[in-house]
Amino acid sequence: MKWRLYKEKLYWLRIQNGWSQEEAGTYCGGVERKHYFLWESGKTPRPHKSTLEAITKGFSLKSIEEIQLKPNETPDPDYLYSYTNRHKNQLENPSTLQKTNSKYKAVIFDLDGTLLKGFDFSWAAVWKYIGDDGGNRKRYTKLYHSKKISYSQWCAYCLESYIKAKLSRSDFQKITSEFRATDQLYETLDSLKSQGYILGIISGGINTFLEELIPDWDDYFDYVFTNQLTFDNKGLLIDIVPTPYDFEGKSQGIKFICDKAGIDISSVIFVGESFNDKYVIDTAGLTIAYTPISKELEELFDVVIEKEGLKQILKYLKTN
Repeated sequence: MKWRLYKEKLYWLRIQNGWSQEEAGTYCGGVERKHYFLWESGKTPRPHKSTLEAITKGFSLKSIEEIQLKPNETPDPDYLYSYTNRHKNQLENPSTLQKTNSKYKAVIFDLDGTLLKGFDFSWAAVWKYIGDDGGNRKRYTKLYHSKKISYSQWCAYCLESYIKAKLSRSDFQKITSEFRATDQLYETLDSLKSQGYILGIISGGINTFLEELIPDWDDYFDYVFTNQLTFDNKGLLIDIVPTPYDFEGKSQGIKFICDKAGIDISSVIFVGESFNDKYVIDTAGLTIAYTPISKELEELFDVVIEKEGLKQILKYLKTN
């Protein structure tokens, strides 16, 4: 496990300075834009010390430690949010958009098993693909749940195994080929967007599953928090950026979205199906267990939908 360049903060620093990538490259050692792009995209995850020093000087930082992210550290949510949404029009901030007249303002979804069907957990599908019999996956999971390692360290352990297996971006087309989006996904999302709801995903799943199975996800969701896989120019996996919002963190994810969107947490509907979604019960205004695989969730959530068909959630979006 090694440190990596804090690309999310690097992007944030550049935007705060109002620089283009070409200008940032000039200030950070006089490199060409394509070299700077490799830093900010994460395709060069660990530059040489002299390069780190040049970046530090370029952004007027005190130490290279400020742009290094250690294996047991998770990116700051604000940096991660800015980085994930860097391609969007900054004027289209959800807090400035027209909101629905319903007492609920946002619908937040889990990903694995909720919006995506055919598997329970994306991590398990990846482990199976690389030929692991479940031993490593279970061992790392047990270490995390026994609080012997952090979530970020858990991801780092997975990363080592995945890199050893030479996992590439193209492999995810094969991994996800037998899976699908849930029934009535687009009818439901279109209805929610047309009514002015803020939409989000808070999941411990993997971004490549979302990209493969809902390729136009960016047209619908205002906030997405998943584990992010990074690949080099040859398509080989080189990094996993852990989400700050899984398990107990899902509740904090809802609060983060509410703060950004300027809405109250009581106006949030959360839709999930697994045991790690239970942590939102004291945060979301309404909780919906959608085809749940967890008996505990059936007991804890406000509404239980047993049969697939996402449009069923629409009847619970009551107006004032």
